[in-house]
Amino acid sequence: MNLKPVSYGFLSAYSKYEFDRLSKYVTSIPYKVFHASLDDRQNLYEGPLLNTKAPCYPFVTDLSIACTGEVTLCCLDWDRRFVFGNLNNGKLHDILEKEDVRLVANKLMHGQRTLDICRRCNWVR
Repeated sequence: MNLKPVSYGFLSAYSKYEFDRLSKYVTSIPYKVFHASLDDRQNLYEGPLLNTKAPCYPFVTDLSIACTGEVTLCCLDWDRRFVFGNLNNGKLHDILEKEDVRLVANKLMHGQRTLDICRRCNWVR
């Protein structure tokens, strides 16, 4: 995977407390905090299997990192069932260069949705 530097961050805040806390975060990377709510993605894990063949670029366009430092598959994996590493234990570059991450990313970029959650998703990002 040809890694580019992180250029901007979007942080989800699910409460006013979290919005205020995250808004005060100091970092060299520009970011925006937005109010979020857990939508119907919580039902995605048990949703019907779809036949979506469209590519998806979760590790390229909108990398998801949980508040725990876990690098997850995507923002729809709210329950963090597909975690590829943790920033508390390693560097982002090293996590994204792991063979299993590269394999999943390559398949998704070619429209091969092999992970269970991806087989139930019709988002194209």
